[in-house]
Order: sequence, then structure tokens, then C-alpha cells
Amino acid sequence: MLNLIDEYPSIELIVSNNDAMALGAIDALVEKKVIDDINNDGFIDKEIEPWLPVIGLDGIEAAINSIDKGYLHMTVVNDTSQMAEAINQLSLVLLGEMNIDDLEFELENDKYIWIEYRPYEED
Repeated sequence: MLNLIDEYPSIELIVSNNDAMALGAIDALVEKKVIDDINNDGFIDKEIEPWLPVIGLDGIEAAINSIDKGYLHMTVVNDTSQMAEAINQLSLVLLGEMNIDDLEFELENDKYIWIEYRPYEED
């Protein structure tokens, strides 16, 4: 990320494959002062301090904390309980203990179950 910032100084947005990568990008942006807590209060005030939107995926605790401090713009949170339940039911189907027609989830193209994501971003 440090090299990308040097090579492309006019970056306007970073979308990461997961929150850990997003937080790593933020570390690099802070090091290069693209994001800068000028008043050293531990929070980024986007009205007066340099900042660049970074988006992650997973909704891990460190990402939520980073959003609350104004560094990370947003993350996308998986509905882990619904994902677990879908996996559980699919396992029962594979074990022959449940009929596929009894799944509580809609199958798309007879092979996909879509679980909704939800954004988590600053207020």
C-alpha cells in the first residue's frame, strides 16, 4: 500500500477484500499523512483533517472501532447466524437427515443460498 500511495498520489477510494486489509491500508495512509489526526485527539474529523474513504468487509471489532474513530469509512457485516444456519441445514441435507425441499432458505439456480449483508458505517 505504501508503494501504491507513492505511485498513485491521487487515490480517491480504497475498497478492501476484508477488514484486516482495510486496516492495513489505513496504517499506510496514516504513515504517509494521507489520513492525519492533526489535532492528536484520536479521532479523524473529516471536515478539517486529511482523510480518504476506506471500505472493508467482515465487520470485525477492530474495524468497528476504526469507524467509530473516523478512520475507516465503512465495513460490510455478514449475518453469521444465518450463514451458520444455512450451512447446518445443508449439512443435514447431505447427511440425508433433511429433505432439500425443507430448507428454510431459497435456493437460486438449485445451488446458491444468498445471505444478506448489511453496511456498518459512521452515523
